[in-house]
Amino acid sequence: MEWTGVPIDVASLEALRTNWDALKGRLVERIDAAYGVYVPSGRAIDPASVYGATLFDLAEDFQVDPFTLDAAAREVWRDARDAAGELREALSAARQATGLTPRKMSDWEEAGRDYSTWPGLDVRARELASQYPALGIGRGYDDATGYDDADYAGLLWELLREGSRPAKAKHDLGLLTRAAELVASVGETCRVERLSFSSRRFAFWLAREGIPWPRLDSGELALDDDTFRQAARTYPAVAALRELRHSLGEMRLFSDLAVGSDGRNRCLLSPFRSVTGRNQPSNARFIFGPSAWLRSLIQPEPGRAVAYVDWSQQEFGIAAALSGDAAMMTAYASGDPYLTFAKQAKAVPPDATKQSHPREREQFKVCALAVQYGMGAESLARSLGQPPAFSRELLRLHRETYPTFWRWSDAAVNHAMLRGWLQTVFGWRVQVGPKANSRSLANFPMQANGAEMLRFACCLATERGIAVCCPVHDALLVEASAEAIDDVVADTQAAMREASRVVLSGFELRSEAKVVGWLDRYSDPRGECMWDTVMDLLGELETERGGAVPF
Repeated sequence: MEWTGVPIDVASLEALRTNWDALKGRLVERIDAAYGVYVPSGRAIDPASVYGATLFDLAEDFQVDPFTLDAAAREVWRDARDAAGELREALSAARQATGLTPRKMSDWEEAGRDYSTWPGLDVRARELASQYPALGIGRGYDDATGYDDADYAGLLWELLREGSRPAKAKHDLGLLTRAAELVASVGETCRVERLSFSSRRFAFWLAREGIPWPRLDSGELALDDDTFRQAARTYPAVAALRELRHSLGEMRLFSDLAVGSDGRNRCLLSPFRSVTGRNQPSNARFIFGPSAWLRSLIQPEPGRAVAYVDWSQQEFGIAAALSGDAAMMTAYASGDPYLTFAKQAKAVPPDATKQSHPREREQFKVCALAVQYGMGAESLARSLGQPPAFSRELLRLHRETYPTFWRWSDAAVNHAMLRGWLQTVFGWRVQVGPKANSRSLANFPMQANGAEMLRFACCLATERGIAVCCPVHDALLVEASAEAIDDVVADTQAAMREASRVVLSGFELRSEAKVVGWLDRYSDPRGECMWDTVMDLLGELETERGGAVPF
C-alpha cells in the first residue's frame, strides 16, 4: 500500500471538507424526511454571561443569526480543542524522540551551544514533522524531491521551548470572531445542525415499520453503532439512518484522511497490531475506515481501473476446513453456506433461494457468524432483534448441524485455557492469561488464520507484479490499466486461491471481484443512498453560490 496507494477523487474530497458544516443540517433534514426521528434541539444563550454578551455583540456586528453563530462557535471551539490536544500529543512524542526538555535546552544554550549542535536533530526533526502534522512546522520531506530547505531543527527547537498552549475558553474573542466570519461568509447557505436524534420518535418509527429492536437492561432502546449496523443488514430501511448517525458522530470525518500530493490514500496499516494479527490502520486516516458512503471517493485515474477482490465467506470456510466438519465444508462448497445451513437444519425447503427466503437466510447468516465470534444467545437475540428463545433455537440447530465443528471449537478453547496459548498454522500465537475471554478464544482461529491468508495473498500478488492498492480485512484492492484489469483480477484470484490452499491444507476458498473503471467510482451498497444524497446537496450549494463548489 505504501507504494501504490488508493486513488482518491480529490476534488470531491475537498468539496466535502470545505462544505461539511453547511451540509450537515441539510443532510439531517433530507434523510430524516423518511424517518421523522430528529427534533429541534434548542439552546438557551444567557446574554448576561461573558460568552452570551460577546456572541450577541458579534451577531449584531456581522448581521448574522445569533443562534446560528452559537452553533458555529461551538464547532470552532471543538475544532480548536481537538487541534490543541493533537499538538500536546505531538509535542510529547517529539520530546521522547529527541530527549529535549526545557531544562536540557536551557542548559545546552547556557553552555554556548544552539539547536544546530544537538545530535541528530536535523534528521529527527524532519521525521517528526512528517509523522506529526499537528506540530505545524512543515511536511518534513517534499513529495517531489524528497527534501526541502526548511530549518526543521530550528522550528522544532522553538516549538519545544514554547511548549503547548492552554486551551482557549469558549468565550475567546478570536474563536467567536472566526465563527462569525464563517457564518457571514456563507450567508444563507450556512445551516448548522440544530437537530437532535429522538429515541422516542425512533421507537414510534420502529413500531410503524414492524422492526424489532434490542433494548438495554434499563428498557431503553440500544442506540450504539453495532446495533444499528446489525439491524441494517436485516432491515435495509435502517441503513441510511445508520450512515447518517455514524457520519455525524465522527468528529474529524475528512480532515485526517491521509491523501498525498499524488491524490492517493496511504497510511500505516499497523500489521500484527491486533491480538489476532489482523491489520489495524487508523479509521480516520484509511479510506476504508470511516462511514461506508465515503468509499465512493475511490475513483481510478483516466485509463485505469481498480478491482475489489474478496474471499467469499472467508471465516465460514476457514472454520469448515480447520475443523474438518464435512457438512460445513459441503455448505461452503454450495456457494451460499448460509442458505445451505438453513436447508441442512430443515428450516427452509430444499428448493429455497435468496429471493424466496431472504429473512431466513439473513437470520442463519447472523447465527453462523455469531458462532464464529463466540456470541451467546442473549447477544445473538439483540443482533437479530428477536427474543432469546429464538436465538437459542438457532444455536441449537447449529450445534446439531455441525457437531464436528463444535467439538473442534470447544477443544481449541480448552487447549488455550489449559496450555495457555493458541496459534495459527504459521505460528502466530496468542498468550492466554487468567482473565481470558472464551468468546475471543473461539474466534481466534478464524480471524488469525484469515490474517495469515491475507498476508500470504499480498505477498504472492506483489511478487507476481500486481499493483496492490491496499488489503481490506478479507479482500485486496488492486489496480491496473483498463485494458489489463480482467487479467489482473484473474491473477489476483489465483493468488488468493493459492494462499487459502496453503493455509487450509488444500481446501480452497472462492473469491469475488468488483471492477470499477475510470469513468465510474467505487461504491459500497450500504452507503450509496448517503453518497447520492450528499452529492445532490453539494449540487444545491453550487447552484446557490454560483458554481463555487469544486466537484
